[in-house]
Amino acid sequence: MNTTRISGNPFDLTKASDFSDEQIQQFWVDLAGPGGLEDLFKPRLMMPMLLLGGKGSGKTHLMRYFSSAVQKLRFNGSLLSAAQQEKHIGIYVRADGLNVGRFDGKGQSDDAWAAVFSYYFELWLATHLLKHVQDCLTERADTIDQRKLVAGARSLFTSDLPSSIETIAALIDYLAELRRHVDHIVANCAIHQSLRDIDICISPGALVYKLPVLLNSCTDIFKDVLFVFMIDEIENFTVTQQKFLNSLIRYREGPVSIKIGARLYGLHTKKTLGAGEEIKQNSEYEKVELDAWLREHVKGYKGLAEALILKRLQQFHFAPAGGDASNWLRNQFEELDSKNNYRVPTLALVKKYDEKGELRPYFKKLKEIICSLEDRGAEAPIQTIADNIIQLLQLPNDPLLEKVNLYLLYKEWRNTSNLVASATAIAEQARNFLENGKEAAPKYFDSLDHFKSDLLAQIYQDCNKQHVVYAGLDTLIHLSQGVPRNLLGILKQIFRRSHFAGERPFSEAGKISISSQGEGIRDAAAWFWDDAQPDRHGSEVRAAIESLAKLFRGVRYSLKPAECDLATFSVNPKVGSEMARDVLAHAENWSYLVRVRDGGVSRNDSNSIDDKFQLSPMLVARWEVSEHRRGAIELQENLFNALFDPVCRPQLNTLLAERLKGMEEPYIKGSIGASSFQNKLF
Repeated sequence: MNTTRISGNPFDLTKASDFSDEQIQQFWVDLAGPGGLEDLFKPRLMMPMLLLGGKGSGKTHLMRYFSSAVQKLRFNGSLLSAAQQEKHIGIYVRADGLNVGRFDGKGQSDDAWAAVFSYYFELWLATHLLKHVQDCLTERADTIDQRKLVAGARSLFTSDLPSSIETIAALIDYLAELRRHVDHIVANCAIHQSLRDIDICISPGALVYKLPVLLNSCTDIFKDVLFVFMIDEIENFTVTQQKFLNSLIRYREGPVSIKIGARLYGLHTKKTLGAGEEIKQNSEYEKVELDAWLREHVKGYKGLAEALILKRLQQFHFAPAGGDASNWLRNQFEELDSKNNYRVPTLALVKKYDEKGELRPYFKKLKEIICSLEDRGAEAPIQTIADNIIQLLQLPNDPLLEKVNLYLLYKEWRNTSNLVASATAIAEQARNFLENGKEAAPKYFDSLDHFKSDLLAQIYQDCNKQHVVYAGLDTLIHLSQGVPRNLLGILKQIFRRSHFAGERPFSEAGKISISSQGEGIRDAAAWFWDDAQPDRHGSEVRAAIESLAKLFRGVRYSLKPAECDLATFSVNPKVGSEMARDVLAHAENWSYLVRVRDGGVSRNDSNSIDDKFQLSPMLVARWEVSEHRRGAIELQENLFNALFDPVCRPQLNTLLAERLKGMEEPYIKGSIGASSFQNKLF
C-alpha cells in the first residue's frame, strides 16, 4: 500500500457545485453494466427531461459530467471531436447565475416581468450556444460561411441588427450588449418604476431553436449532433419564470433538447405562458427522480457507493493498489459480531449486572410488573412466582433469546390462563430451538427473525441507555438513502471521529471502531436535520417528524412491538386536513420522509392503495429507531391530523398513548387485585 498520503479528510468536499471540471471527471462513478446513469440521463434524447432529486442526490454531477467542459476533457480539449463522437453538446448553465430575483416585484406586473425575463433568458441561452459553436469552429473555421449564418440570424429578430455584424463573434457581442441594456434598466426599475425602455426584439424560442437549424444549413460538422441545454437549480425560479421554461419544453424543435435540474420541491408549476396549458409528462417531457431511481437499484447503488468511496480514498492514497478493493473497503469498518444471535456483544452489555449478582434489567422490569399485582388468593408469594417465571425464561449465555422469551410472554399475557404454564411452554420452545434449530421451533424462530434488530436495540437501551449500534459499510450505504452526498457526509463525520479517537482510519493500524461510526452517524443525522430548511411550514414539518419518530420509537421499545423494524407509515390519500397534507408534502420534498413506490394496500380496504412513507434513514440515529423498512403502521385520520396539522396537535399525546397502550404494558383482564384472576394467572 502507498504510505505517502495527502493530509486531510478525503470526504470533506461533498458538493458537485464546488468541484472543478477535472474533479467532476475524476470523481465520476456509474452503476456496473448496462442500465447505468448514462442510460438514465440519455444525453442524446430529443424529448426534454425534468431531472429531480433530493439535495445532494447527484443531479449537478450528472449534468456536468455530460456538459461540454467535461466532454472536452474526455477528448483532449476538443469539443468538436466530443460532439462528433458523442453526438451531443451539453450546454450547462446554473439558474443562480442569472440572479433571477431581479426579475420580480418593483411595482411591475407579472406579465411585464414574464416578457422581460423570457427575453433576457433567451439571449443568455443563445449566447452560451454561440460560444460553444465558436469553440468548435476554432478547429474547423474553414467549414462554415459565417456571413450566411449571421444573415439567417437577422431574420429571427423583429428589429434590424447593425450592418457591422458579420461574424459569430460579433453576434455574440451584440447579444451581450442587449443583455447589458436590460441589466441597466432592471437595476434601476425600483427607482424609475418603468421597464418601457426595454425593446423586446425576438419571439420566445426563436434563437434557442432556430439558430441550430441555421447552423446546420451552413456547415455539416454538426450533422446528427444534438444541442442540449442543461439548466440546473431551477428551484430558484419564480412561478412566472418557470412558465417560460415550460413553454420551451412544449415547443421544442430542431436539433435541440432541454434538461432541467431541480430539487424535489423545485417545480412550482407545469403551466406555460399564454393560455397556461400544462406540459404533459411522457408526451412532452420525461421525468426522472434520481435518488428514487438509485434506491430502486439497490445492488447497483451499492456498487456505485463503494466505487465512489474508493475513488476518494485513492485520491488521498489510502486505498490499496490491486487486489479485492471492495473486500478491503468492507474490512475497514468494525461490525457487531452476529454469531450465535449476537452472543458476544450482548453478553458484554449484561456483564456488569451479572458480576454484581443483579437481575438483568429486562428481567428486573418483569419482576416489577408481576410484583405490582396483589397476591391475595395466589398459591405462593408473588415474589416467588416472579422468580420462578424468570428462572424458566433465563438463558444466561443468550441475552437476545431471553428477550425473545420475554416478548413471547408479554404477547401471550393477554390470552393466558396461567402465566407460569405459558413461561414453561416458551422455555420449551427456546430449548428446542437451541438444540435442534429453527425447524424444531418454527414459531419461536419467526419471532426471533422478525424482531431481532428491535430486541437487540432494546438490550442496548435496557443496559444503562447505551446507544444503539449502526455500523458496517452496508449500513452506511443504506443510511444514505440513494443520495451520494449523504453518504459522503456520513463518511466525513466518521473519518473525523475516528481520527480524533487516534484510530488512523483506512490504514494498516486497524478498523474504524463501532463507537466512531456511531458518533459519526449521529453527527451526520444532526447535520441533515439542520441542513434541510423547508421554505414554508418549517417548524410544522419538524414537529411532525419529531412526533412521528416518537411513535416509531414507542413501538420499537415497547414490551411487545406490534410491528418489526418500524420506520414506515401508510395513510389513505383521501384523508387528512389541507394543512396536514401540505406539511406531509413539504416533509417529502425536503427528504425528511421518503415515499415508498407503489404505496401499500389498505388494511381496511383491499381495493384501496394508501400512500406510504419511510422516515429518512439519515435521521433514524437521532431517535435510535430502525433504519430498515419491514413493518408499517397505518395512520387513521385523527392520528394523521394530530401528527401533521398544528391545529390538531393538542390531541396528539392522548392518541399516541391509545395507540401504544396495548404494546407498553401486559394486558390484564379485570381488576389487578381480583383474587379470582390471580388464581387463574398463576
